[in-house]
Amino acid sequence: EKSAYEEIHPSFVFEKLNNEEQDMWNYVFFVSYVNRKKTNELTGAESMIKDKMREKDITWLPTKNSYAKQEFLKKRNASASSEVSLDDLQRQVEDLQDQLVKKLEVISKSLAVHQSTTKALM
Repeated sequence: EKSAYEEIHPSFVFEKLNNEEQDMWNYVFFVSYVNRKKTNELTGAESMIKDKMREKDITWLPTKNSYAKQEFLKKRNASASSEVSLDDLQRQVEDLQDQLVKKLEVISKSLAVHQSTTKALM
């Protein structure tokens, strides 16, 4: 688990995740807090989590995930998406250049015909 998290990017450090970003004691304190709180005083999220705890459902816990990881992957995907867009733009520019070259060839031929016609008339 440690190496998989740290392989995402050099800035991802497993100890920092466990000791600061997702300190297990914060979860222990939160569980205690939710269990002591009166049902009619729970927020929607607290109520949902309390129900999941009763059912022994741990899906509310961050399993192999973190906010930092989600944000990093979101940015990386956006970056990859913009690279695709840059590739598309490059192809469009190349297509426009090809079209421009063809039009310039047509104009050059027309100009040459016009000049030869003008010389023949003189």
